[in-house]
Amino acid sequence: ESEECSCNQLRQRERDVRTSSKCGGAPCAGPLVETGTCEKECISPVDCMLGEWQEWSPTVCGATGDQRVRLRRVEQEPANGGKACAGIINETSSCEDHVLLGVDCALRDWEAWTSCS
Repeated sequence: ESEECSCNQLRQRERDVRTSSKCGGAPCAGPLVETGTCEKECISPVDCMLGEWQEWSPTVCGATGDQRVRLRRVEQEPANGGKACAGIINETSSCEDHVLLGVDCALRDWEAWTSCS
C-alpha cells in the first residue's frame, strides 16, 4: 500500500529593524523572524499496474513441437516513488498439451427484436 504524502511545508519571513530606538524612544516589539505552515503541490505515488493477458499466439497450435506466447502490457508506469511492476509480462508455453485439430463455429444467442418500422 502506498502511504499518503504530507502536503504541508514550512515557510518563513524575516524583517529588519528600520530605525533603532534612540533617546528614550520605544524599543521595537515582536520577532524578526516568523515561521508558518503552507501547502505545497502534493503528488501522490502511483504504483505500476499490469494489464490483462492477451490471447495466446498462435491461438491454435499446429504441431506438438511448436510453442506459443502470450503477453500483457504495462498499463501504468510507476511514478512519484510508486511501486515497480511485479510479475512477468510474457509467457511461453509448449504446444504439447494444446494441440487442437480444429475449432467449430459457434453462434451467439439472438438479440431482442427491434421495434416494427
